Amino acid sequence: MINIVLFQLTGYLYFILIVAFILHIKSSMKKRKMEQEIEHQKLYTGTLKESLNALTGFKHEYFNTIQVIAGLIEIKEYDRLKAYVDKLDTEAVAIKTAETININFKKIPELYALMISKKTAAEATGIKFDISIQDDIDIGSCSIVDYCRMIGILLDNAIDATKKCKGEDRYVEFEIVKYGKKLATRIENGTNTDDIDIDKIFMQGFSTKSKPSGEGLYQIMNIIEKYKKRGCLIELDTFIENHVFTQTFRI
Repeated sequence: MINIVLFQLTGYLYFILIVAFILHIKSSMKKRKMEQEIEHQKLYTGTLKESLNALTGFKHEYFNTIQVIAGLIEIKEYDRLKAYVDKLDTEAVAIKTAETININFKKIPELYALMISKKTAAEATGIKFDISIQDDIDIGSCSIVDYCRMIGILLDNAIDATKKCKGEDRYVEFEIVKYGKKLATRIENGTNTDDIDIDKIFMQGFSTKSKPSGEGLYQIMNIIEKYKKRGCLIELDTFIENHVFTQTFRI
């Protein structure tokens, strides 16, 4: 009789443990889903903020342009007016952002919004920004939040470095291409120096910016380490040569 009671109590205990384990798993999944939604919201908010800043800049530029045109008409400088309008037309062709974004980006709205924001910001400062997508974008087990975060950090650094350049060095190239089973994301930009210590740029606190933060590339290394622990290898290559700085990461 005692054995039967002990068996029943043991059965109840196992049942309670199983139910508790299931509830814990559900709670963890719910918490992780909420955290992912928060990260998506942060990404969206950051991208929206950059777009609004670009729009504000465009508004000021628009009013300045109208004032210049009105002034040239007022003083009847029609030849200069034509030359000015022709120059505006040339620049407008170069900044048709939405039309030059590859269709593959539109399949991933978060990345699409990010690229529009970065491209607009770069071209507003006279930086040539080229995009090349040769394949469908499949980032495997990497979350879109982490993928966009890495791209955002690398593009911010590329744009910031290119602002210091002149002439043909004022460019940023962004490319996504498949190499076998790997998806390679390459960001290349001009730089005004080859004197960059690649071994140090990923260290926390190290920066070459005029207003240093030293956290961006360090954050990328943390992301790479996080996925390494999960068995997902993200490879990052960095090199500089002849005033060309290139970073490529493969998933």
